[in-house]
Amino acid sequence: MNLAVTDIAGEGHNLRDSLDVEIEEALREFKDQLDERGGEIERCKITNDDEAGRATALAGILLDIEKAAERKRVELKEPFLRSGKRVDAAFGAFTEIAKKAKAGVVAMIDAYRREQDRKRAAEQEKLEREAREKAEAAAAAAEAGNLVQAAKLEQQSDQAAASAQDAAEPTTIRSTYGQTASGRTIWKHQVVDKKKLPKQITDHPKVAEAIDAVIAGMVRSGTREIPGVRIYSESATVIRR
Repeated sequence: MNLAVTDIAGEGHNLRDSLDVEIEEALREFKDQLDERGGEIERCKITNDDEAGRATALAGILLDIEKAAERKRVELKEPFLRSGKRVDAAFGAFTEIAKKAKAGVVAMIDAYRREQDRKRAAEQEKLEREAREKAEAAAAAAEAGNLVQAAKLEQQSDQAAASAQDAAEPTTIRSTYGQTASGRTIWKHQVVDKKKLPKQITDHPKVAEAIDAVIAGMVRSGTREIPGVRIYSESATVIRR
């Protein structure tokens, strides 16, 4: 069953059924062609030039079957690719407009929220300073024997500290419809000295894979000398029709 078509058309839809039939018929034809060569494939051995020639002919026939099957796959898939591109083009333009509109509104909310956080941080700093000053004054009053004043100042210090804690809470904006807007810490990075990167990064498999892909692309484009890289050639058999 073709899952892509099932998702579009639904179970039992004529489009899905007709495509299934077309796929099955095409595959049956290619499987029959391959089965016809099954005996030759099993008996294939190369000990002399004649056998090598027959094996080359067989490889050519198998190549033809492979290419024909690939062409059929592309042919059957093409209408769905075109339809997908049409859908993407139509909705893509609209969603881009909606995305830009949302981004503009979110930018305004973000600026407001940051300003509120700045004010809260300033208020927190002021209250923490007040709490410290009251605590120091309370200690001085207690040392001077003025216990009533010391207790009063300690209470004021505790109140300022509690208010500072409340001010430390990040700003959360709430709508009457239930949506909320709040800040989230996002960590980013920038490599400033590649030579100082730890081995757990430089030796990571994905890093090696990326380096290999870049080198392979350079070699394919004609580069034959890269410091630290051995570039060499090998002979590979190619079957041509």
